[in-house]
Amino acid sequence: MDEYLRVLDYPHIRKIKGITDILLAEVVSYLVHRTERVELVSSLDLSPDPEDNVFLDTAIDGDAAMLVTGDKTDLLALRFVEGIPIISAKDAVGRLGI
Repeated sequence: MDEYLRVLDYPHIRKIKGITDILLAEVVSYLVHRTERVELVSSLDLSPDPEDNVFLDTAIDGDAAMLVTGDKTDLLALRFVEGIPIISAKDAVGRLGI
């Protein structure tokens, strides 16, 4: 959750996406109340960015169907983690038919 909020708070992201303090508060509320908590057992070191490894661990330990990310350099470049596809939001929309 910290990583999502840290990225959403980058000034260039906030400006491009029009993210306000109110929207950030809504995201926090959603994450706290509506997401499934996953106890991490895995401890991978696959991403060039060490802060991204927690997403890989969460996908594995949460038995995810896919890991959706916009991180082209580090995560999308891996393509899979233990059989779980790592895909872009655009690809996820296509796979989910939404």
